Amino acid sequence: MPLPKIIKTETLAATRFFKIEAMHLEFSTGEQRVYERLPAGASSGVIVVAINENDELMLIREYAAGFHEFQLTLPKGAVDQGETLEVAADRELAEEAWAGDIIGIPNHGQLRIGDTLTEGETLRVSGIPSFAPELLQACRAGDPMKAKHLEKALMQFAEEGAAKVFKPSLGSGFIVGVV
Repeated sequence: MPLPKIIKTETLAATRFFKIEAMHLEFSTGEQRVYERLPAGASSGVIVVAINENDELMLIREYAAGFHEFQLTLPKGAVDQGETLEVAADRELAEEAWAGDIIGIPNHGQLRIGDTLTEGETLRVSGIPSFAPELLQACRAGDPMKAKHLEKALMQFAEEGAAKVFKPSLGSGFIVGVV
């Protein structure tokens, strides 16, 4: 299936952190549509999942402006120019993890990605929206002895909604799809 033709792209709104674009598209059927999107920025980012030797997940307490409250979250941030992902992750840990804000949650296999933790409030979770993957990539372990580790990691990504993982009926490896 051919990609739609981009007729024009226009900026609807812009702030110093993001912009909203309208993409006017024409599909191979002749149908025209306008999609609004938040285009990806030029920089990369990291999210740090830090687990210590006691299998405790490290969360930080961070102010969430959209909710006007402090929330527990994973350390995260932008990759600065010239940094590797590892250096950026170390820097974000050092910048965001302050004494008293770090909370270790023992996890011996009972917590899974996507689980919701609360301090006693009644929660109503409606779920996370799911979108059809747009980018697909074949993926297999370079070392066959690490295939189970790769499968476990990919399934964790799939559980949190970061990717869809497909296992072909023939051959080894996986196909990973992302939006």
